[in-house]
Amino acid sequence: MGKLPQDKRLVKFLLSGHEKITRTNAIGLGTVKDPFYPKIYGVGYIGEGEYSTKHEKVYYTWHSMLQRCYDSKFHTNNPTYIGCIVCDSWHCFQNFAEWFNAQPNSGSTGYALDKDLLGDGKAYSPDTCTLLSIADNSRLAQS
Repeated sequence: MGKLPQDKRLVKFLLSGHEKITRTNAIGLGTVKDPFYPKIYGVGYIGEGEYSTKHEKVYYTWHSMLQRCYDSKFHTNNPTYIGCIVCDSWHCFQNFAEWFNAQPNSGSTGYALDKDLLGDGKAYSPDTCTLLSIADNSRLAQS
């Protein structure tokens, strides 16, 4: 890497090892964030890529999936989710968003993320999940 401009610095995040070039004033303001720090329920992180958390439907779906698996407060009222996991690659929002947006019904309303139809009902992953209509998902959950 060549010499940086005077107003830029290379920051290395100690926990993730990620490196980022940022403005010097951003460091002083404390606005430099590590996109690989697992701040969502201790496992989820945004990563770097084309997908923004402003894509509300996909972000809400991802965040809710992590909550169902890793939020002990959620488990108090929803014990059937105890022991559920999310595959490592989906801990990164960018990876989940890429999969989600490639699904046939991702742009439609009335669909929910399902792990039961294709999988064992305990793991969220590209191989075990699909988007099902909310009605079909409810019927599957009751059977």
